[in-house]
Amino acid sequence: MADLKLPIINLAKAADLSQRQEVAKTLCDAAANIGFFYVENVKGYKEDELARWCQWIFDQPKSVTSKLCRKIWNPENDNVYRGFFPTVENDSSFKEAFEIGYESRIPLNNENNPWFNEGNVWPLCEGSDEFKIFATAHFDLMVEVCLELCRLFCLGSGLEENSLEYAFVPGAVSTLRFLHYPIRHGPVPEVAFEGETAVCTCGY
Repeated sequence: MADLKLPIINLAKAADLSQRQEVAKTLCDAAANIGFFYVENVKGYKEDELARWCQWIFDQPKSVTSKLCRKIWNPENDNVYRGFFPTVENDSSFKEAFEIGYESRIPLNNENNPWFNEGNVWPLCEGSDEFKIFATAHFDLMVEVCLELCRLFCLGSGLEENSLEYAFVPGAVSTLRFLHYPIRHGPVPEVAFEGETAVCTCGY
């Protein structure tokens, strides 16, 4: 298992019709036999900018993030499904996150679970407009990447390429999570150990 090499799904190759079928086969083989794969050459993906804005949102003071928290963590807020959630000291997974859904597409009218129809909440502070522009653009980019992978799955399975798009377009329950595992300070709770190893104690 130590020598396992994850397959690489090259989206630039997938855009070439002469190589698309080969990429689709690689993707289906990876999903069926390994369960994981890398995706590379995502047009428009800006890793450095993503890292910068991740750090920006998690560097905001509590006075900003508390207004974004889900209702379970701040009863004064209305949002229950999307938004910010803080670290929980006695949780085995010591993390904080900020989540958004569709902003620029038609939302899904889900009568069975109205939480999925909930709009996004955004920080109100210096830099927030630029953050919103980046976050919504990155969300849309990731949706398009996922749709392209769905098309390749269908192609590699002998289906019409757009066979799965009805489940995601227009609107879906997709969520983009900005995630941060801060360093734990002080004693690590017992629940955070697996055997003698403490988990989730990393920084940025």
